[in-house]
Amino acid sequence: MRVGFLRRRAPYVGCVASSDPVISCVVGYYPVADMTTELAGVADTARRDALLAKYSPSHALTARGVSAPPVLIVRAGKDGAVVNTSIDRFLAAAVAANADVTFMNYPDGLHGFDAYNDTAQSRQIILDTFDFIIRKAAGSGAVKN
Repeated sequence: MRVGFLRRRAPYVGCVASSDPVISCVVGYYPVADMTTELAGVADTARRDALLAKYSPSHALTARGVSAPPVLIVRAGKDGAVVNTSIDRFLAAAVAANADVTFMNYPDGLHGFDAYNDTAQSRQIILDTFDFIIRKAAGSGAVKN
């Protein structure tokens, strides 16, 4: 696998790994949340481990554990196996690290359901996402109610 295009930490990985008090929470809608499978082809173990540390949200979360900012993961049940399997691995890492992670699953959702599936459930997930952000931002002192 060619990974030369990856020159710096992906922004969303930096959020999970961040200790910046400005980041009160992280939201991921159908993210590739673990890069283990994608980087399995890198034969050099040290290089693979360095790439995972730099680009894989689940590895950043494992390193941060309970001190990571709260994370909301939203999964689209009809998304591709690569995305959903990576979310499953991220959630396992979050539980192992005892991290503050909220998970919502939309079984009938497609990738991009927030734009393509105009249903009561997709609208509720979007409202619940706003509630999550407001709660976590208010709890961190980032915003005042």
